[in-house]
Amino acid sequence: MNGEAKGEGVKVEIPTYNDVWMDNGVVNLYRILNDVDGVNVNLKADKLEFEITEKARFLKSIKDEIKQKRDSVVFVTEKDDKTGEIRNIKKDFVLLQYGKKVRGKNVLKEKIYSDSEILERLEQIFEKIVGEGSSCILCGRTYLSGVDKLKQAVYPLATKIRSLSGVRTLKEQYTELCPLCYLIGSLEWCDEGIIYRVFPTSHSLVFIPNIYDFKKLNESKSKWIDTVLTGERFSNIRISKGEEGVERTSGEYNTLLCFFEKFLRWICLEEEGGWMTFESVKKEVCRDWTCMEVPWGAVKNIKFENISVADDILGIMYELVKDDKHIYENFVKQLLYLRKTPKGTQIDNAGTYEIREDLSRYFLMDNFSGFSHSLIPRKKSRIIFSKEAREVLEDLIYLWRLKKMGLEKEDLETIRSVGNIVAETSSKSIGLLYRLDKARTPNEFWNSLREISRKMIGLEKPVKAKSLDSLIQLVKEHEGDWEEIRNILVVYSCMYYYIKNFERGEK
Repeated sequence: MNGEAKGEGVKVEIPTYNDVWMDNGVVNLYRILNDVDGVNVNLKADKLEFEITEKARFLKSIKDEIKQKRDSVVFVTEKDDKTGEIRNIKKDFVLLQYGKKVRGKNVLKEKIYSDSEILERLEQIFEKIVGEGSSCILCGRTYLSGVDKLKQAVYPLATKIRSLSGVRTLKEQYTELCPLCYLIGSLEWCDEGIIYRVFPTSHSLVFIPNIYDFKKLNESKSKWIDTVLTGERFSNIRISKGEEGVERTSGEYNTLLCFFEKFLRWICLEEEGGWMTFESVKKEVCRDWTCMEVPWGAVKNIKFENISVADDILGIMYELVKDDKHIYENFVKQLLYLRKTPKGTQIDNAGTYEIREDLSRYFLMDNFSGFSHSLIPRKKSRIIFSKEAREVLEDLIYLWRLKKMGLEKEDLETIRSVGNIVAETSSKSIGLLYRLDKARTPNEFWNSLREISRKMIGLEKPVKAKSLDSLIQLVKEHEGDWEEIRNILVVYSCMYYYIKNFERGEK
């Protein structure tokens, strides 16, 4: 980071940090400066440049812009159910502390967001960024003097726990934070382009795009800010394009799956003039993300995970959405997890969230074995598949597995028919389905099929035994893919098992 004093103005150049929080913060600062008077600003792929031309005008304008961002992005306005009072409430994932209320209104303790102290803090920042002195712990450049120390309000990964970042255990260095890094880090909380999902009394999830090209990062955010995202307290992914109401996703992977689908539907595939090519789509969609898990309560030791989605998985979603089939909207979101209780069979909300999250994770991580195993019936429980969900699942399996194996949709019909047989036999003996799922060698797989074949005798409902012979032939022809065929068979067996139990009213 370079700063050069010129009269009352300041010239600043900020190169990429190669740090997801700070790089997103630089682009957020650019978006703020772009609406500020008294400054010339230029964003390049590898750096942000700006020059303050009229200091007094600049300070007043950036102060007003930060306050506006604070009130519209950091805070939400809600009506108290008991008193009817309209209150401004800080979003739960934001690691900024409340200050003392002013005339009954919530305020933030951080000076850069404080009505009474923001102007003084801004003056300090732009007076002290130039000069020889300490070396900044984040950017490594020298500066005249600091305005604050490194803390989670500036850099959320600055924990005291060594197994996480352990930054604040560096007792000498963590006080050495330059004024500009303070500004960039603390203002990132008012970035409209991050995705969040809050689970009250538990934790929050914050998704930050990993794009280390400032221009591309800004272009991508501009698209989803205006189309996919809104700003409610517990979530900010819209249910419907251009309308109010947000998705109540079940976890980090379910949230990402939801976002990818909305982005493809509303930005990539509904462009005027027809469908975008997949090569064009790949250039539009951010596939690398950092997910921060922010625990509920006073102590905020942040966990984070980097998530990358492969081109193959993005391609499957592209093909499904192009065909008006939606894996999130029409499949995962439709699933309900039921559990038998003393009062009867009821929807298990925790189980429903768990199965939706599991299926989302295994799909995005291209783990079909985990995907199939997650559907295995558990004691006193079942999953409800809507007709719409079953249709999407069939297309998903074909694109995800069979097409890659060089098989046709007719082969899927064979596997589906055997899945029906497995479901019928497993209704009498669920161990058959468990054994099929646990087969770890071709020999174990053949043994489980033989056992199923023997159990077919005496079934009340007749089944097509011919399909079992066709499956055996299919496996012999594609012996190297026997595990894939087993996993597809497990998925269909589980689905039909749940359907049959539901139709029969079994608990």
